[in-house]
Amino acid sequence: MASTRAWIRFWLASLAVAALFGAAWLGAPRLVTGYHSFALGLDAQVPYLPWMAPIYLLGYALPLAPLLIVRDPDILLPGLGGLAVVIGVAFVCFVLVPVAVPPPPWRGRGGAPLALAAIDAFGGLRGNCFPSLHVAFASYVAVGFFATTHPARHILAGVALAIAASTVTLKLHFLLDLPAGAALGALAARAFAWPSLARWETAR
Repeated sequence: MASTRAWIRFWLASLAVAALFGAAWLGAPRLVTGYHSFALGLDAQVPYLPWMAPIYLLGYALPLAPLLIVRDPDILLPGLGGLAVVIGVAFVCFVLVPVAVPPPPWRGRGGAPLALAAIDAFGGLRGNCFPSLHVAFASYVAVGFFATTHPARHILAGVALAIAASTVTLKLHFLLDLPAGAALGALAARAFAWPSLARWETAR
């Protein structure tokens, strides 16, 4: 059983990663003066599906999934380092390659359903599109668990794909934002999450 000290280290590191995310997410738009568009012809063909909003919101909670499955702070701690790397790389991209989508269909019209209003409350800033952090986080968690044989890995992969679909069907990202986020999350997972999760897989 993990010691109290190990859990304290884990939660302090979690708070540090959360603070880094807040600083990167809120700080990047302050450093940008103009935005690019990565719109492709295919983007216009993607349907607008407002019922995908709850799936998009699930992307904010998905990074907590390993905590529910592994429950070992010594295994989870390296994964937090990987999340910090994902956030740091995304911040650099947000500033150096600033991309913004047009305002989504519900924004500014009033009377938006609760889930869509929640999206604006959590992440209604302009920019911060390339790479998609939603997709990066989902990819990070899903790919990380493929270092194991745990049955949750298939569920996590399905959830990650659904979250990726929600980002474009809600018109919050361009299609090109998705592979960039997926690659970032997958590479970070392979470097940071796989070794500790493979060790956990061997021990369980």
